[in-house]
Amino acid sequence: MIKKKLLQRIILTLAGIPLMLTAIFFFPYYNFALLFLLVLFFSVTGSMEMKGLMEKKLGVRMTVSPWLGLLFPVTAYVSLFLYPSFSVLWTVYLLFLLFVLFYEIIRGSRDDFAHSLTRTAMTLLMVAYPNLLTPYVIYMAAFEHASFLLMLFFLLVFSNDVFAYVFGMVFGRGTRGIVRASPNKSLAGFIGGTAMAVAVAIGYAAVFSKHLPPSQWWHMVILGILISASSNIGDLFESALKRSADVKDSGTIVPGRGGILDSIDSVIFSAPVFYYLIYILYAVN
Repeated sequence: MIKKKLLQRIILTLAGIPLMLTAIFFFPYYNFALLFLLVLFFSVTGSMEMKGLMEKKLGVRMTVSPWLGLLFPVTAYVSLFLYPSFSVLWTVYLLFLLFVLFYEIIRGSRDDFAHSLTRTAMTLLMVAYPNLLTPYVIYMAAFEHASFLLMLFFLLVFSNDVFAYVFGMVFGRGTRGIVRASPNKSLAGFIGGTAMAVAVAIGYAAVFSKHLPPSQWWHMVILGILISASSNIGDLFESALKRSADVKDSGTIVPGRGGILDSIDSVIFSAPVFYYLIYILYAVN
């Protein structure tokens, strides 16, 4: 069973690399429109899975559609590429918050506000995770040499994920159980994944230095460590949600991985970290 899961992960990763290469390098047209459409798909599907997890756990039906969360990646794309002088993302966040609160005043009267607190918290979490994080992938597309930076980002996340799994399987038998949210995670896996992320960052910077912001080798070490750490945090947070809902996976759409949230948890937690680190590198050079 373990070998089958590992094989499925490897196949999925190998299949995902050409897709990302196509979206990033071979289809950068219309400000990475293909990548944007992928972000929209992952955002709305992740919100649907989040809705299912919360309804299963709390037994309260949500009345706000997961599709509403697409406001945020769409607004990020429009304000970034179509109307760059008209940044409205935080305004949309505020308007959405006011809408949710006002809507509950109306909706809550149907059950005498018995579940108003639960419904409001569920709606805000459904939108925040993942829709407040996915726009950072879109923001990366605005960097100079965006294709190379986007590829570096995904390589760091995927290498950490795959090698953490491999090192954990091969060397982690005696070091598991260090994190209660995911008892199968091991210290060997964390170390192996981090080491490979650092190696990928240094190697990539050495090969494509002309297409990256000016940096020293130790900048890449920090980048690899922080992306690995944020990837692991995303994975562990998703594990905590699934344990709370008493489910093994957030969904069944991805072979060997489970749901969309199971597949993008590391990506969406790492995206803001990568964006701001690269932003700092550009700012100081």
